Amino acid sequence: MSIALFVIFLFADLMVVLMCKFSYGKRDTYIEGMLMGVHIPEEQVNNEEVQSICKRSRKIWNRFHQVNLALGVLVCGLCFFRFEVFLIVWMVWLSVYLILVWFLVTIPHRQMYQLKIKNHWINRNTRNRVCVDTALAALSKKMAFSWKWHLPAAAVILLSGLWLLNGNGQGELDGTEWILFAASMGVTMVFGGFHLWVIKRQNIVYSGNTEVNFAVNRAVKRAWSGGLIAAGYINVVSWIFLEVRLLSRQWLSGMDYAVYGGIQLLAAMAFLLPVLCIHRTKQKILAQDAQPITIDDDEFWKNGWYNNPYDTRLMVPDRMCGMNYSFNMAKPASWLIYGGTVVLLAGTILWVAVVMIQLSTAETSFSLENGRACFKAAGYEYEFTPDEVEGLELLSKLPEENFMKTNGGATADYDFGHFRGSKTGKCMMFLRTGYEPILKVTLPDMVIFANSREEGTAEQWYRLIQEEAAGNFATAG
Repeated sequence: MSIALFVIFLFADLMVVLMCKFSYGKRDTYIEGMLMGVHIPEEQVNNEEVQSICKRSRKIWNRFHQVNLALGVLVCGLCFFRFEVFLIVWMVWLSVYLILVWFLVTIPHRQMYQLKIKNHWINRNTRNRVCVDTALAALSKKMAFSWKWHLPAAAVILLSGLWLLNGNGQGELDGTEWILFAASMGVTMVFGGFHLWVIKRQNIVYSGNTEVNFAVNRAVKRAWSGGLIAAGYINVVSWIFLEVRLLSRQWLSGMDYAVYGGIQLLAAMAFLLPVLCIHRTKQKILAQDAQPITIDDDEFWKNGWYNNPYDTRLMVPDRMCGMNYSFNMAKPASWLIYGGTVVLLAGTILWVAVVMIQLSTAETSFSLENGRACFKAAGYEYEFTPDEVEGLELLSKLPEENFMKTNGGATADYDFGHFRGSKTGKCMMFLRTGYEPILKVTLPDMVIFANSREEGTAEQWYRLIQEEAAGNFATAG
């Protein structure tokens, strides 16, 4: 399992770092009349101060990503030692990386804008000009692929999922399968909704030539919509894989989840690759344009983000990255979304840290009061009456079968929470690895496995339950 986690997280780290590096890595190239996201007169491109900003930014950017590629690998290596430490460190590293990316993009942009203002490189003729191509608007329906391509994918997941989860004759399935089904269906719906947004998004006017505008907007929208369709069908493959495994074995192993995660990463790549590659196609088309249009709206981007109170749009194409969008920070809704996102991310990291610490330090406790028995550990508990007990055993080790966590924590040091065994079925574990004996309590709808790091404690629990139940069940020791 550690190897599978290492591969999945390593692939995700490399994907995030490389995507950021190359998506924002062309800011020092003179494209569409801009350097570092700031409009600069063509005759000033080789200005000493301009080139100084570009060279310094390029050097820091490349070195920063070399370091973080190495850190991404090293952080993933922690999963072989302590998973809870790895998860906390990974979340902190990723958050710090993304924050620093923002600074490394914004600071050179501000420096270039200040240089532009100092030297009065402002074209009054193009400042805040609004361009409209009415002929282009009439061709919008011919640009992106149809959103209806998502309907067959949604139908396959919906029908096969409902058949599997209701009356397929293969036995009882737990809540995990419902969660996976809902996730697969939800991903398909998100892709479809995003596709509709791509179709309806405002076309961008690059040229006085409608054919050039059509070619660029069509290429961009086809890349986005085609990537979404491809990702949607790969998502179907991932769900069908899970369904086949459930039908054949009635439970999912760690390797099954690893394969599922790998297929989902392929879906992400299928979406991102066309979007990343469209930049080159776009530049080839614009390089042959004889009627380019330049709009100097830098004053609305001077802080590194878009702030235009005269623009009714909530989101606009990002100045720094052609595949990204920025919020219009002149709108109160943008601040609410940003603030909510920051609070959510910070809260998630804090919550994960608390849960991981709680799991790593948890001890199993047992109580028997007023005719009710209860096992507790790491926020999980199960209560029952001794009369419900159908079997009671002291084991030297867990049964020889595969167990999969469905809700809880499982590392090389502990197993706490809800699990599912290939033979036992639904069960709960309150276990510290390497401590025996293990108490097995068999109930009508649940099996409990519990032990303690204190010698003799599991045997004491065994006697207490046995005495309370007065021999109404089978015992073994």
